[in-house]
Amino acid sequence: MVKICGLRSVDDARLVREHGADLAGLILVPGSKRCLTQADALRIRRALGDVEVVGVFRDATPEVVANAAAALSLDWIQLHGQESLETVERLGARFRVMRALSTAALEASYVEALAPHVAAFLVDGPVPGSGQETDHARIDGAAFLGRPFFVAGGLHAGNVGRIIARARPDGVDVATGVTEGGTIVAHRLAAFIASARGTKERTAS
Repeated sequence: MVKICGLRSVDDARLVREHGADLAGLILVPGSKRCLTQADALRIRRALGDVEVVGVFRDATPEVVANAAAALSLDWIQLHGQESLETVERLGARFRVMRALSTAALEASYVEALAPHVAAFLVDGPVPGSGQETDHARIDGAAFLGRPFFVAGGLHAGNVGRIIARARPDGVDVATGVTEGGTIVAHRLAAFIASARGTKERTAS
């Protein structure tokens, strides 16, 4: 699966939809450079059509997350902060939760505690959205106890194939690697999706 994160406009949404991405991430984190107002998020959400929409939150209360999920008809909730196990469990009972972890937080006991309450994991770098490549060599798919997992962190068309072949994730997540000046660019998006899907097909065969 291919997830394009950090959409900022209706034009971004149209490109993501037209190029066949599976999921699109809307940043709902106050203070983030890609944070959307609810009005803008709703316009983008409508323009995405049947692309699954992921709302990205960091340390928001369960009430804030639930209200945004209802207002935007989110398909997924991505938790990208220091949310407690209790918060993950509470939200996981109502929504499909994608729990983001840094490579430094891939402790077996922690993942084991989270796994019953999440629909997928996302392994990202220590500074999300920075465009810096994560240490993907540290990722072991067996650690996620059968849950799907995505990888992120400095991905682009030139390295995504190598990273998929190494980590064998269920999905990849990109933001900076398909943009120029903060705007999604068609040729970068197309190249990334082609590289990701082509490698995945070769790995599976």
